[in-house]
Amino acid sequence: MGQLSVDHIRLGIALFVGYSLLSCLRKPLSTSFPLIKEEFLLSSSQYGVLLSNYSLFFGMAKFLGGVLSDTMPPKILFLSSILLGSCACLGVSFCTSFDLIAFCWIANGLAQGLCWPACAKLITTCFPPNVMGTLWSILSCVSIVSVQILLYCCDCCIRVCFYDFFRRQALVPL
Repeated sequence: MGQLSVDHIRLGIALFVGYSLLSCLRKPLSTSFPLIKEEFLLSSSQYGVLLSNYSLFFGMAKFLGGVLSDTMPPKILFLSSILLGSCACLGVSFCTSFDLIAFCWIANGLAQGLCWPACAKLITTCFPPNVMGTLWSILSCVSIVSVQILLYCCDCCIRVCFYDFFRRQALVPL
C-alpha cells in the first residue's frame, strides 16, 4: 500500500466514510419500528410490506446501479446514492401516513442499491490491482463494523453529554 498517492488515499477514505454512512442508513426502520408501529398503528403485515418493498427495490437498484455506473461517472452515482438515502431517512421522520413511510423506505432501498456498483467501479478503475482485494474487504466489512462503532460512539456521547441531566432526574423524587 506504499505506492498509493494522496488522491488514492482520499478516495479510499471517502468510500469508507460514504459506505459507512449508507450502512447506518439501513438500520433506522428496524430500530425504530416499535415507535413507528405505535405512532401510525401499523400491523406486522404492513411492516412486512415495508421490508419486502425495500428488498425488492434494493435488488432492482443494484442492477440499475451497475448499468448507470457504466454510463455515468461512478463518483456522481456514489454521491447521489448517499444524498438520496439521507433524504429518504430524514423523510421518514416527517411522514404522516403509511404510504409516505413506504415511499421513503423504497427511496432508501433505491439509494442503497445504487451505491455498491459505484463503489465496485471506483475500486476497479481507480486503484492499482495490488490493493483492490484489501480495499474490497475493507468496504465489505464496513457495513457491520461502522454501525457497531456508531452505536458505541452514540452511547458514549449520551453518557458524557447528558450524564448530569439523567443524574438529576434520578435524584428528583416523583
